[in-house]
Amino acid sequence: MKYIKILPIFFLILLLNSCGYKKLNSENLNNFKINKIEITGENKLIYKIKNNIEIYSNQESKFTYDIKINLISVKETKIKNTTGKTTRYSTRLQANTLITNVETKIDYKKTFSSINDYDVGSIHSDTLKNEKNAIENNINYISNEIIKYLKLLNI
Repeated sequence: MKYIKILPIFFLILLLNSCGYKKLNSENLNNFKINKIEITGENKLIYKIKNNIEIYSNQESKFTYDIKINLISVKETKIKNTTGKTTRYSTRLQANTLITNVETKIDYKKTFSSINDYDVGSIHSDTLKNEKNAIENNINYISNEIIKYLKLLNI
């Protein structure tokens, strides 16, 4: 009876090992080098995204990329109460990317987008803190998606 339960698990492991499956979060997949990053948009956002991406750049890699990113940040009113006061905002960050392989001159275009909502606090400083957290979450999400995409280009 125990063999019947173990047999499917054994075949699943065997199948995953033989199909070329690779874990994307593995450190040895950081096999890309960023030659140049050009980002347009808000300066605060540019600095954070650029730093997040450059951390993963491996200077000894044979895959070298130039990256151009156009950041678009939008803050919109999402919910208003009956008196017309805004009670919830939505912040959206969109990154239109053009990634160029330096050796092959192949261009890859992709758009990454992230939307987060935040509530208006009882005092203004709470609202600013909520907005900052929402923007930070957008930045981290887009940075991670760009890094995953760069890893996928090299598999």
